[in-house]
Amino acid sequence: MKTQYINNVPFLAGELTLVKSDHAEATMRHSALVSNSFRKAGLNVLTINCGMSDRRFRSHYYDTYGEDTYTRPMVMLKSSELGDVVGERESIDQICREGKIGVVILAGWEFASSTRRRRDRLYFYLVELMKRGIIVIVYTQTAGNPIAGKMPVLGKLSARAFEIVEIDTTKILEGAVKKPPVIVWESHDEMVKAEQGVQQLLKNINKLQPHGQGISGFGVGV
Repeated sequence: MKTQYINNVPFLAGELTLVKSDHAEATMRHSALVSNSFRKAGLNVLTINCGMSDRRFRSHYYDTYGEDTYTRPMVMLKSSELGDVVGERESIDQICREGKIGVVILAGWEFASSTRRRRDRLYFYLVELMKRGIIVIVYTQTAGNPIAGKMPVLGKLSARAFEIVEIDTTKILEGAVKKPPVIVWESHDEMVKAEQGVQQLLKNINKLQPHGQGISGFGVGV
């Protein structure tokens, strides 16, 4: 069977794909992007947020992709913030059954289970979903370099994955993190003047602060 791709994430029906991320914000943005892309491709998606507040996750998705998520094809958003995703399997099964879900995305493996026992049960539940032909995509922030089909990192999860990919965190966060303006000096004299200006500004700020609460320890290096 030929591997297919959504936003550079490989997937196959009934298989598990692991997506590595090193930042919760990147996980949120990328999982929302992938969810919407599957929807555009005609598949119903259940995205389970584990690593962020429900309000923050939904706000990002709705602000970015709109609120008409329940029109088919649809994206169903669910949050599980108490470390017991497997304990909610009955409601997940109901959503998958009634919503004819083709893709389940778990955004935050490390936050999905509060104990090892729950984690093991969740793994076998994901296998059960895959046996129904559902595409399963799991986001993880684990350290190390897991290899598909091998146990050492992430254990059974990486051993069961048919593919492991890493998202480009820098690009995902590029539009989310405000960058400071670039300061260019044409000469050494201008650099000195700029430093003097910064120090004078800090002195003025310190005068406005209550005694003992001034700003210190700040300087412009060469």
